[in-house]
Amino acid sequence: MITAHPSLLRDLIERCETLSRRLATHPSAGTARRLDNATYTLCVITGTRCRRRLNRDPVPTGEK
Repeated sequence: MITAHPSLLRDLIERCETLSRRLATHPSAGTARRLDNATYTLCVITGTRCRRRLNRDPVPTGEK
């Protein structure tokens, strides 16, 4: 069984937490996409199933 290095796991968890806080305070499509990508990567390297966010909050006007 292949396992991820603990420092990589810590970095990904910190990235997810940071992006989650940023998304809560300053919602944007870019931040949501980065959070989805970091979460997915964390799930892949830990061998767990992930659900992609299907019901996204509306993107603020002027952002894509």
